[in-house]
Amino acid sequence: MKVKVSIREIKDEIDQIRRNYPKLKDDSAFVRWFLHAYLADSEETARKALTGGTGDKSVDAILMDERARQVNLIQGKFHHSLGEFSEKRNDVLALVSPSGMVGNPSP
Repeated sequence: MKVKVSIREIKDEIDQIRRNYPKLKDDSAFVRWFLHAYLADSEETARKALTGGTGDKSVDAILMDERARQVNLIQGKFHHSLGEFSEKRNDVLALVSPSGMVGNPSP
């Protein structure tokens, strides 16, 4: 059964996460919420999966599931409304391109 979550409920969750982890920005708090809600088995696992460093190729979290033998690369954007924004194609492609840039890499 698919459960619907309202934008207000997500904002409340993000606010709570930011109270517990004040250094997180909204985007990172959202990714942390998503990880715990859908992929990670604990809050600690979700927290440890966050990246946020320079040169991370726009990857906001890396979650390894050894039992499933899979690695989840997460890029998240938090918008304060539902359905009004979509990410630019180049931003999505940059996540999966080897150089982190769209198009042909420089020699």
